[in-house]
Amino acid sequence: MRQDGGAFFYRIIGEHLRRRRIELGLSQGEVAEAVGISRQLYARYERGLSRISAEVLKKLSEFLNVTLQSLYAGVASALAALGFADGEQARYASKPLAAQSKELDQAFRRIKTPRIRECAIDMVGWLADHDEARRDG
Repeated sequence: MRQDGGAFFYRIIGEHLRRRRIELGLSQGEVAEAVGISRQLYARYERGLSRISAEVLKKLSEFLNVTLQSLYAGVASALAALGFADGEQARYASKPLAAQSKELDQAFRRIKTPRIRECAIDMVGWLADHDEARRDG
């Protein structure tokens, strides 16, 4: 995702990670070491500046003893704020992939603002990257 506007997903998750780390009385370095990443990278995760892989997100949720669903809390409302309602998501789930792709393409073409188009691309990419993590949680 782009760092200048589309990273609100990462900021939401990062804030949840930060809060939980503080609740447990842990340093960023302790969390980073436990999941096998650098302290600097973990700090970027907490600030929403870096994309978290599904694998690392799962390790973080296990180490911090939180569910993946709790780390995603607030993401749905952020999607709704961008105009992506649950009803629209349910409609896509009920159609074959080809029909979904066509409908997604048609909807995307109706978006005239370049910034909103970029956010839509970022959102779809983020959801695809994190689909497996949501199912494992």
